[in-house]
Amino acid sequence: MKMKRRIFITLIFIKTGLFAQQKAINLLENGSFEDSDLTGAVLYSNSDSTISYHTKSMHSTVSYHTKSSQDFEHRCPTWLAPWSGKPDIVDSMARQMVNARTYGKVLKAVDGRRFIRMLVHGAWDPLLLVHRDYIGQKLKSPLKKGVTYKIETNAARSFWMAINKLGFFFTEKPVQVDAAKDWKGNSIQPQIVFDSILCKIPMTWYPLSVMFRLNIDAEYMYFGNFAAPNTYQKIYSPLHDAAVDKNQACYYYFDHFNLVAVDSIDTPPVRETQSAKPKEILILSNVLFETNRADLKQAHLPELDGLCSKMLQNARWTLVITGHTDNLGSMAHNQQLSANRANTIAEYLQKKGIDAKRIQKKGAGSTQPIAANQTLEGREKNRRVEIEIQQE
Repeated sequence: MKMKRRIFITLIFIKTGLFAQQKAINLLENGSFEDSDLTGAVLYSNSDSTISYHTKSMHSTVSYHTKSSQDFEHRCPTWLAPWSGKPDIVDSMARQMVNARTYGKVLKAVDGRRFIRMLVHGAWDPLLLVHRDYIGQKLKSPLKKGVTYKIETNAARSFWMAINKLGFFFTEKPVQVDAAKDWKGNSIQPQIVFDSILCKIPMTWYPLSVMFRLNIDAEYMYFGNFAAPNTYQKIYSPLHDAAVDKNQACYYYFDHFNLVAVDSIDTPPVRETQSAKPKEILILSNVLFETNRADLKQAHLPELDGLCSKMLQNARWTLVITGHTDNLGSMAHNQQLSANRANTIAEYLQKKGIDAKRIQKKGAGSTQPIAANQTLEGREKNRRVEIEIQQE
């Protein structure tokens, strides 16, 4: 009886992979930011939160606002801030407040008590609309070409805005992001890019994880939003609060970065970073619908005809068409209306000779506004169609 029990326990260990987990060594140090020195730091708490002069909003956190990128590197050993951007160190929790009203739940660390907050897009000054923070680190041991690795972290966002295009960049040599070039879009091309909108529900942790192989050896890892302005999607807060909608900043929280080499036995599919399919998000700026309508106008046709020509010239392109609405009307009505708008575009493309098999269509209702719904101009921008072009 004892022998059977011992064998049963051993089988459970092998099945759940606990032995393999013990061998996996995190190639990043201080991945959960617990080893951060806040000695002598001024922590901002609930009672003395910073208040934005523009939106009268509050970031109710217990955090340390680092003074410079060098200050962040001094406070968080092993981590690098490769330009003037400076992530903040959250010591215990973060809570979002707007106009003295709390939104969402308190965000606490995934591991321990500390995590970081990064500005990944925007600021209140129009001259700084692509200002953003980056972090990086020299790895404990270099990544080898062709070897399978897994990188993971946990992400959450504030209520201001959500975006896609955050990514990991692996390189043989350290980099220093050039601020002047970053205004126009960083020349760095990350090997891993999260094309989906990250963290659609604010102040909630989302695990991010991907397995990959590089086609180079690499000693350094960097993380952030490297995409050029206006090439990534943005989702504004669903709260329809004027203070929130005016804020162009996009803050994300991150905790528990982990990078490990993975056994090739019984692993899930691997993303081959050197052969990733490029994608382009196209907002049809001249195809905006009237309230509660899904029909095309003559003014819409030139832009659609141009898209048709490109599709006919590139037989391997496929499209994902997503219809959107403003926030007038019920959720069910807007969902159907947005689907009708996507169908209208798809039907026109098919009449022009585009095979229906190359087109996917869906409706997002009013859940993904790109402008404030408090104004006529904002609602008009939200009554749109977005097209994702996938190039094989």
